[in-house]
Amino acid sequence: MFVSVFGCAGLADKNDSSASKTVGGPALRLDSKTIDLGTIPSGEDTIVGTIPIMNDGDDSEEIRMLRTELSDVMKELQLLRSDMKKVLAALGNAAPGCACAGAAAPSEVQPRPVDTNVYDVNIGSSPVLGKADAPVTITEWADFQCPFCAREYPKLKEILAAYPDKVRIVFKHRPLAFHKQAKPAHAAAQLAMEQGGSELFWKMHDRIIASPKALEVKDLRGYAEALNLDLPRFDAVMADPKKIDQFLKLDLDEAAKCKVNATPTVMINGLKLSGDRSIESYKARIDGLLKSAAVN
Repeated sequence: MFVSVFGCAGLADKNDSSASKTVGGPALRLDSKTIDLGTIPSGEDTIVGTIPIMNDGDDSEEIRMLRTELSDVMKELQLLRSDMKKVLAALGNAAPGCACAGAAAPSEVQPRPVDTNVYDVNIGSSPVLGKADAPVTITEWADFQCPFCAREYPKLKEILAAYPDKVRIVFKHRPLAFHKQAKPAHAAAQLAMEQGGSELFWKMHDRIIASPKALEVKDLRGYAEALNLDLPRFDAVMADPKKIDQFLKLDLDEAAKCKVNATPTVMINGLKLSGDRSIESYKARIDGLLKSAAVN
């Protein structure tokens, strides 16, 4: 069974099969057929989508969780919508005489060219997972509040398991400006790095990545306490945005140098893995590097 979402009216009465009776909250209609999720035409404010429900029981907790998830999805879509408007506005403000002057339709926007630069990434004292002297370095620029980064991490661990002696993973902080809870989460991980090196960093990393919606300072403090971090030091950093920024400055400067503007950005020996980041794509790039190194 699925819940189909149309706009933002009320919650359908479960006993009303026509779904015409509503109460305060999002408008939901029970439907046995899946409807394509997330269609938001330009100029429209209506969100149409489908969210699966685990069972047909009268479970108020399930409904509460569903409404929370829906609220989060709507917020993310509004952010994406705002970004799209800024891009279209920029295209419409092209310089006089430019061939692209005037607002371009989305279908006319040319795809961004693939970055073929091989960057000399300064690993420095960044957290490392795997053998320190591995010939292949995967550098991941991540944002703890980014859902796509959470999905990328299992792939990185799978690659590390497939190449235990050949690959190492280096983590770089790249919190995005519109993710307001990201910076404190990254600072918490860096505090773990400061106290216990890479081993403690990855323990904090794994706790954060496992619960990407639990990024309040109180949540982070709970992780810090569980890992026996210096809590007075933790509290002092969390209370001072400037100290948080200082923790992240080196990686953010390096991100600017390497033209990292989105997360996750993955580099394999300095070359971005763009577009297809499937396991097969990872392996093809790694195998090519190892083969080249063996020949040379």
